[in-house]
Amino acid sequence: FSSCGAVLSSLFHRVISGDKSLTVDETRIKLVGDVNGKIAIIMDDTIDEVDSLIRLANVLHHRGAYRIYVMATHGIFSGQACELLQKSVIDEVVVTNTIPRDEKMDSCSKIKTIDISPLLSEAIRRIHNGESMSYLFRDIPVGD
Repeated sequence: FSSCGAVLSSLFHRVISGDKSLTVDETRIKLVGDVNGKIAIIMDDTIDEVDSLIRLANVLHHRGAYRIYVMATHGIFSGQACELLQKSVIDEVVVTNTIPRDEKMDSCSKIKTIDISPLLSEAIRRIHNGESMSYLFRDIPVGD
């Protein structure tokens, strides 16, 4: 993501009512902001089943987003999730290795996994030695 210069181009919030709301998984959402000609980034904590994620990506694509990236901490990818993602308008899905990759994930070229084991091991070492954790959240080289 560092090379694409992406900017979070839209925000989503739940609305109780409204004429122009979109239905995604029985929840009414409203797109706030213009994504036309922009890169859209969808963030979530966990990706399991991807139906609602793909519907949301389709809305962004329909509204003019020219790249759609998804980022999540945990990638479970149950059922046909990998196959559905591969066929979707989503350009790339980035997850961490908190859940081991399996053959299904390996077969999907859109799923990228970031290894966070160095970060976790350094956090454990710093906690054990009573050192500051703030270093982990600043002074990080751009390439990492």
